[in-house]
Amino acid sequence: MKLGAIHYLQQLGFSQAAIGTMVGVKRPNVQNAVGRVVQTGSPLKRKSPGRPNSLNDYTARHLERIIRKEPFQTVGQLSEELRLMDKPHAATTERRLLWAREHVNGTYEQWKKVIWSDESRFRIHGNGGFPHVVRKEGERYQSCHVLRSVKYGGGSVMVWSCLWSGGCGPLAFIDGNMDQDIYVDVMSNNLIPFISNLPRLSEGNYIYQEVNAPCHVGGYAQWWKASHAMNLMESWPAQSPDLNSIEHAWSCPTK
Repeated sequence: MKLGAIHYLQQLGFSQAAIGTMVGVKRPNVQNAVGRVVQTGSPLKRKSPGRPNSLNDYTARHLERIIRKEPFQTVGQLSEELRLMDKPHAATTERRLLWAREHVNGTYEQWKKVIWSDESRFRIHGNGGFPHVVRKEGERYQSCHVLRSVKYGGGSVMVWSCLWSGGCGPLAFIDGNMDQDIYVDVMSNNLIPFISNLPRLSEGNYIYQEVNAPCHVGGYAQWWKASHAMNLMESWPAQSPDLNSIEHAWSCPTK
């Protein structure tokens, strides 16, 4: 109502100060309305287009393929998929490049000695909590977007395991979240017996790789590994799942 009055009075030749007095608004607001008329032909504010799209066409297509394949992923899982696609930070890139250059001349016999390890969490059913589905409009009742009911809930389980050139190691089930104490127990009860039973890896003829998560590099865990004279993969760049061979194995039980 007031914008229309401002526009009308401005056309009649009244000054901005006079228009402000007659309409009951401050002069800067009159000035803004008049300026919008000059720029757009209307005193009305243009609707904001919103936040710019942060996804390019390639990333958007990739995200759509991921959702089509598994529409019940959580926002966190989808964010992780996009994070793995995104360019790593400069410091992470530098650490990865340095590690690759240090190991580029590694021989087949040397890589055969590496024990790759990691932890992973698996959902027994769904994604935990109340399930949500990502879909397009009009696809609500398609069979791929409807979950069957599961009695007594779903839940999740965290596991630790390792593998090497000769096959897979033990699978340890973790009660709760992994911390230093649990990690040391896992190594003591699973990793060390596994290494001891393999002639090719016993007597220190192995290299143990870990992803350098906080529970791996804490003081107690570091002391325990040193006291057991473990041969560790040096300078492993944290947050580099694409370099860890065991990541390919985790995808099998997930499916």
